[in-house]
Amino acid sequence: MNKKISVVGLGKLGLCFAACAANRGFYVAGIDIEKAVVTSVNNGIAPWFEPELSELIKKHGGKNLKCSTTHSEAIQKSDITFILVATPSNPDGSFSNRFIEDALEQLSRSLKKSKKRHHTFVISSTVYPNSCENFITIVEKVSKKKHTKDFSIFYNPDFVKLGNVIQDFLYPDYVVIGSNALNQKSELHSFYKEFVISKPYVITLNLVSAELAKILLNCFITVKISYANLVGNICEKIKGAQTDLITKTLGLDKRISPFYLKSGLAFGGTCFPRDVRLLTKICKQTNVSENFVNAVSQINDNQNLQLWEKLNKILKQQKNPKIGILGLSFVPNSPVIAESPSIFIISRILAENVKIHVYDSYALEATRFNFGSNLTYHNEVHNLLKETTITLLMHNDQQMKNQIQKFKFNKQHLIIDCWRILKIKRKNLRIVEIGKNN
Repeated sequence: MNKKISVVGLGKLGLCFAACAANRGFYVAGIDIEKAVVTSVNNGIAPWFEPELSELIKKHGGKNLKCSTTHSEAIQKSDITFILVATPSNPDGSFSNRFIEDALEQLSRSLKKSKKRHHTFVISSTVYPNSCENFITIVEKVSKKKHTKDFSIFYNPDFVKLGNVIQDFLYPDYVVIGSNALNQKSELHSFYKEFVISKPYVITLNLVSAELAKILLNCFITVKISYANLVGNICEKIKGAQTDLITKTLGLDKRISPFYLKSGLAFGGTCFPRDVRLLTKICKQTNVSENFVNAVSQINDNQNLQLWEKLNKILKQQKNPKIGILGLSFVPNSPVIAESPSIFIISRILAENVKIHVYDSYALEATRFNFGSNLTYHNEVHNLLKETTITLLMHNDQQMKNQIQKFKFNKQHLIIDCWRILKIKRKNLRIVEIGKNN
C-alpha cells in the first residue's frame, strides 16, 4: 500500500496514533486546529504526557510526522485520512458530531478540487449510531463525488485506554472495521497489516453495527467494574470474606475473564461515564428498558459516596485532621482527571474546611487548574506523608505502593487503601482496606 496517511485531530488519542504510524514506517500528515500542538510536535516535543509518546515525538516530529493546521494537506499528501477529533456530550447524553462534520466539510472542499481517483476517510471517534450515514451525505454534497466510487467512509473505532495508548494501538486484540461495502477490498485492511505488531482478529461489520459495537463494548466493561465493586461492597459486610480471591475465582472462568474485574473505586475518565449515559439515551429512544444500564450507573455513583461516608466518619473522630490524596487522575500514568473519584472526594473534603495535600505523577497541573490554592501540592510521596494524618491511596500503582512501604511513620497515621495493595505493618500505622471487613 501507499505508506502515506493523514491524521485529523491530534488529541490524547490522535497524536498517539499518528506517532505510532510514523514509528511503523508511515509518512504521516498531522492536522489539528490548535497551533500550539502543531508547533510543539513539529519541534519534536510532546505537548502532554502519555507513556512512550515523548520518545516517539522526539524521534519523528517534524520528520515523517509533519503537522499543519490546514486540512487540504491531508488530501494532498495522503490517500487515507483518519479522523480522531472530539465528539463532546450534549446535555441529553447524545454526542455532538460538529467537529467531525467541520473536518469533513473542509476535507471535502479540498477533495472537490482534487483530481485523484479515490480517497478513504476513516472515522475513529465514538459516534451516535447512524452518524456515518450522515457523514457520507456531507462528503457527497460538498465534494460532488460519489461514495465508494470516488471516496469511501469507514468506521474504525479505537479500543485503547489512557496510560497505555501506544501499546494498545500497536498490540490490539482485534480490529473493528465498519463499512457498507462489506465485500470491498480496502486500503484500511492493508494499512492494519503494516501498522499493528500483533496479529489481531479483523472483523468487518456494517457501519451502524460498528458504531454500536464501540459503545456497547465500553459499557460492558463498566458492567464488569461495577460487578467487581458490588463484590467488594458485599465482602466489606461479611467478616473473613476474601474480595480479591473471589474476583480471581470469577476471572478464572473463561466465560468471564479476569480483566477489569478488581474491586476498588468508581470508574471515571473521558469515555466510560459518558458512554453509559449515551447507552441510556439509546435505550430510551429505542423503547428498550434502561434499568440494567441505570443499575451500573447507580453502583458507580454509590462507590464514590460510600468512600466519602467512610472518610467522613473517620474525620469526625480526629482533631485537626490533615488529608493526603495519593493519585488524582482517573487512572495511573495519565494527566486526565475527568470524573475521577479523587476529584469527587476532594470537593467533599473542601466543603468540610479540612486541609488537603495531594500528589500525582502527571495530574498536578490539571488539579491545580481546578482547585488553585485550596490544595497543597507535592512532588514526592514521602513529603505528603510527612504533612498528613490520613492518606487515601487512590491509585492501584506499584510505584506509590513502594514509596509508602519505604516510609518511616514517626506519628500516628491512617491510610485508606482503596485497592488493597499495601502489604506492610508499621508502628503508628493503621490501614483501612476498601472492599474488606476491617
